[in-house]
Amino acid sequence: MFEPYPATDDQKRLIEFKADVQVKRDAAERHGQDVADRDETTAGIEAEINAAGMRGNVAGGRTASRRSRSTRRAALSPRARSTELARR
Repeated sequence: MFEPYPATDDQKRLIEFKADVQVKRDAAERHGQDVADRDETTAGIEAEINAAGMRGNVAGGRTASRRSRSTRRAALSPRARSTELARR
């Protein structure tokens, strides 16, 4: 298994700065303030983090929504599926 290099001091500072900006952004959003400028700032910080050599999602979450299959398809047994096709 690949063991990543530890973060440098500069990378740690950028991550901490991004966290501070994100906390202030979330508080502003809760108070109904416009957060577009804070989102731009966060995007700039993330670009700096990536330029500093870090990869992946800094927040640790997924950037894209998780793909899910239809529960209807999964629930159909072979017999129910053939019955459904016969009705068409």
